[in-house]
Amino acid sequence: MVQQEADRIVSTRPPRIGELVQVRSRRWLADEVIEPKTPGQTCLVRLSCADDDAQGQSLEVLWDYELDRSILAGCGKSRLFVVSLPITGYGLSVTH
Repeated sequence: MVQQEADRIVSTRPPRIGELVQVRSRRWLADEVIEPKTPGQTCLVRLSCADDDAQGQSLEVLWDYELDRSILAGCGKSRLFVVSLPITGYGLSVTH
């Protein structure tokens, strides 16, 4: 069962590594997904916070037990990038 609300997808499947999810009213990046050893149990998901005020904070959750869990559609590691702006002399040089 999948229910879509704007860019949020509430899904019975666990997130994939690199997907952006919402758990506990924060946005997180899925770092690791550990499948259960026994069928019928939930997986353990290791997350890194993507919100500005808690960036990098880590969290481990049992995916199916999180009430407000959702996968954010169209977001994830493949859509994230970093731009480095080192100062060189009197101007800025953009590298990527």
